[in-house]
Amino acid sequence: MRLWQRSMIALARNEPLRRFMQSRATMSELATRFVGGSDVVEAAETSLRLHSKGYTASLYYLGEYVEDVSVIKRKRH
Repeated sequence: MRLWQRSMIALARNEPLRRFMQSRATMSELATRFVGGSDVVEAAETSLRLHSKGYTASLYYLGEYVEDVSVIKRKRH
């Protein structure tokens, strides 16, 4: 893993920093434009809502925070 990626993941996992950034209206507004939800159910609901308005969506499970390789293998199947 590259230094940049390790650094960004470390920042994202920093709880005080995460709370600070999420409490900022500008950051929250930006995130909601690109993140469909905090779990599979929210993401599916967002996708269906967009579809009803004529939009298409792609849903991805990003594995940056997965430390156990067996979890990644389970998600692929």
